[in-house]
Amino acid sequence: MGLRAKIIAVLIVVPLVAAGALGPSLARSRVRQGIVSACARRLGARCQVGSVELAMDGALLRHVVVDLPGARRHLSVSRVGVRFRWPALVLGRTQRLDVQAEGIELRAQGPIEEMIRRPVVAPSAEGGRRRFVLGSVHLDRIQADLELREGERSRARLQLREAVVDLTDTRDMTVRWSELRAEVPHAVMRSGTCVALRRAAEQSLNCTGFEALADVRAKDALPPFLDEVEAAWRREHGETADAPATGAPGPGPARALSVQAREGSIRLQRGGEDLVRLDPASLTLQAHGRVIDELRVEVGADQGGAITASYARDENARWQVEVEAGTLPLQRLAPWLPFIPWHAPERGTARFHLRVEPPEGRTEATVLEVSGNVTVDHFGLRHPGLAREPLDALSASLSGRATLDLERRRVTSPGISAELNGLRFFLSGSAERGRDHSAVDAVLRVPVFDCDLPRRVLPPAAVGPLAGFLFSGTLAGDLHIALDTRRLGDTVLDVNVQDGCDVSQSSAEVGLRRLGNPFIQRVQEPNNVVRTFLTGPGTPAWTAFEAISPFVVGAVIQREDGGFYRHHGFSPDEVRGALIRNVNAGRFAFGASTITMQLVKNVFLAREKTLVRKLQEVALTWWLERSLDKRSILELYLNVVEFGPGIYGIGPAARFFFGREPNDLTVLQGIYLATLLPAPIPRYGMFERGAIGSGTLQQLRHIARSMGANRLITPAEAAAADHEGIAFRPRNSPVPGPQTVTVDPLTTDEQALEMAQRLGVQVHPAMPDDPNAPAPSEPSDEPGR
Repeated sequence: MGLRAKIIAVLIVVPLVAAGALGPSLARSRVRQGIVSACARRLGARCQVGSVELAMDGALLRHVVVDLPGARRHLSVSRVGVRFRWPALVLGRTQRLDVQAEGIELRAQGPIEEMIRRPVVAPSAEGGRRRFVLGSVHLDRIQADLELREGERSRARLQLREAVVDLTDTRDMTVRWSELRAEVPHAVMRSGTCVALRRAAEQSLNCTGFEALADVRAKDALPPFLDEVEAAWRREHGETADAPATGAPGPGPARALSVQAREGSIRLQRGGEDLVRLDPASLTLQAHGRVIDELRVEVGADQGGAITASYARDENARWQVEVEAGTLPLQRLAPWLPFIPWHAPERGTARFHLRVEPPEGRTEATVLEVSGNVTVDHFGLRHPGLAREPLDALSASLSGRATLDLERRRVTSPGISAELNGLRFFLSGSAERGRDHSAVDAVLRVPVFDCDLPRRVLPPAAVGPLAGFLFSGTLAGDLHIALDTRRLGDTVLDVNVQDGCDVSQSSAEVGLRRLGNPFIQRVQEPNNVVRTFLTGPGTPAWTAFEAISPFVVGAVIQREDGGFYRHHGFSPDEVRGALIRNVNAGRFAFGASTITMQLVKNVFLAREKTLVRKLQEVALTWWLERSLDKRSILELYLNVVEFGPGIYGIGPAARFFFGREPNDLTVLQGIYLATLLPAPIPRYGMFERGAIGSGTLQQLRHIARSMGANRLITPAEAAAADHEGIAFRPRNSPVPGPQTVTVDPLTTDEQALEMAQRLGVQVHPAMPDDPNAPAPSEPSDEPGR
């Protein structure tokens, strides 16, 4: 815009040479005609001047309009004042011109090349020495509306206030302005107060109070806009599309550029709300031509910890970006990571140092190597899928290196070290998400640690019922998973655990002594109603293992946990199968819980689907498998599991559905009760209808044949089931024998024992709760009992 001001000044002053000695009216007319003529001759433009006023120290022009029809550019100026000395003009002496202009408006439309091309001024026909030297140009209220191509994304608006161009020294040029504002679709940049200095070999810019604001919707609008400007610049200066951008246009060495911007603000918004706000921010830039040597951004130096981002190139044209921060309040960092469910971030602090650069020997712009470390202290997390309550008092750190292939959307790492409240983990491998597939091949390694350490260092909400335990020994392990959605059959899931843990003490809340006597069981049903009932050895509805039909035991194992007698509470094969089925389904539709894990969920934990509860379930399953034999686990499971609305335990279920005791059930009756366990309430509808359908009957017979093939029942029993039918207890007939006894929610385990004794039922001896007690008998490999 400073160059345009010089052109306007030349057009104004030249006609005054011939008009200095004329009368005011004739002089004004000659000035106006001279401007119009020079505008057409030198710029090929059509110019109009509304009025000309002459004064002792110069001239004032109003309503100047310049039209460049071929380029579709229209420039209008409300006032132009030129200050000079009339005697010097008449005598033909060289003198300085000072120009003041205000109310400048530019409207332009056309190809980008025309917008960035320098205007060419024809040489003067008169020749000879220069009679005018442009000393300074004062500009105020400049507004430019540009449409570089069709469509909304190509529009831009520039606004400039109170600019001064100082050309007194022919070797230097100084430009000062109070504010420069640029608007493109969904983004605004305001420079604040700036001073720009241009010398022969270098140029600098110093600004105070800049602001950059962008809406995330502009992510697909702004880059194409900049790409077109870059391509047009290259074409204008004879560079090919893939030529390196080295140096400034034109002959000669590249001019050095230095930029300093302070007291600024950088904001990223979505829907008018701030997602990221870097305030206050400062920026430093060093460049040669269009090649950036170093770019440095510093945020929040006066707010308890600064964040610094820098970009630099070396002599081999290798670049790197570094982002680092000392100890800074987590509350300032949390908005940058909205995908993390922070809780009370005002309590935490963070520090980090990250580096991004191309990998050694790689030149692709889409392949990046990220390395560094991040530490976050005293933070909390809150998410319904994580835990029912917030997890506070956490400290975590990450360090390592990873390679990002942006084009393939692939991340690879030779090793990332992580630590959470003193618990260490190591992760290595790769993950990829293509357009038609997803793949992961990773190893998670847990080094040797004290078995009691998690209980001591994790928040109470994470420890839960394990708070009353004491563990001894050490534990270590590793997990390898390799999965590719294009070859799910080749999925690998290897788990290797070096278990040296023992339980020195278990809390009364989950102690085995409690389960060996009458106790109170509380269940949160799907309608959020908590049902409290009496169970345990010595209660009316309890059924000892010897009194449960082997057909029920075999059917439950067949349906719920085929490897029950072979594993120790966990089945990696079942986890692998569930993982494959869930990936195929595109959601978490299948689980891999063993019978022991289901027992833990029913007896010890609340009914909720959270990561914390799953980890508690794993620990309690490990403890239960070490403390009870398989027979005791099955007995406890079949006495507390739900078979229907308000029907808990195999005894009440056998009596309610068939009017029989659990040891009198037929093969198909036992199988039918086992099929109720995954969804007892929905499948209760068959009893309400009074009969099962033919399809269900065939399914039960198929399960019987599978049980025979797996030696859970004899071949003769499986063959008899092929001719067996099922008849429910008539709904209008009374239920024989005891049913589930519901009690007041405030009833304690001590009161449960008193209730059982009042009923005159013999109480069984307590189950051992001492880890040094004699080990339970080994589980039998025989089915059923």
